[in-house]
Amino acid sequence: MSDQNTYKIVRYGDRKWIEVFVEAVKKGFFDRVIFSGISGIAEMTVNDPDEFPELLKYIFEQNAGVLRSANANKSGLNVSVVRIDSPLYDELQFNWNQQAQKPLLSDKEKVAIISWFTTKLVQLDPERGLFSGTDIAEAAQNELALRSATIERFEQVQAKLAEDTAAFNRTIQDNYLAEKEKLHTQR
Repeated sequence: MSDQNTYKIVRYGDRKWIEVFVEAVKKGFFDRVIFSGISGIAEMTVNDPDEFPELLKYIFEQNAGVLRSANANKSGLNVSVVRIDSPLYDELQFNWNQQAQKPLLSDKEKVAIISWFTTKLVQLDPERGLFSGTDIAEAAQNELALRSATIERFEQVQAKLAEDTAAFNRTIQDNYLAEKEKLHTQR
């Protein structure tokens, strides 16, 4: 039995795909990732995140959008990013195969992998657009959804930056007060 979930994501260049999937290998989510190119470009496999095939290094540098898909699987969970016929978005696909080779991933492991990918690759939801439910052209709706997703991601980054800055300032202030107290007691 197979279960597939597909998300529309912001269209990224090849560099982002390579970074995300290679990081997934580094994190131990997968043992390898396979990249496929358009127009007869050979398939490229990354088993060791520190060693890339030469062609993949070149594609990374060019960042031109010549990859057609990136695919990794582990214990029944297949994760793919696929270029589709759209100028605005690609698809992030999660396919769960319960008949895969045992042992299967636990639900907690699946959630960890899926949530990691959906935060690394910004989702695009046409229903989040400013005028959802009205009769505007699909292209305009997708553009608005793209902008909404981008703004949402910027807001998440801004909030994290503010939290990190506040924590850093507290650490500095605590260190200052500790040093001040230490100097005061030495007098």
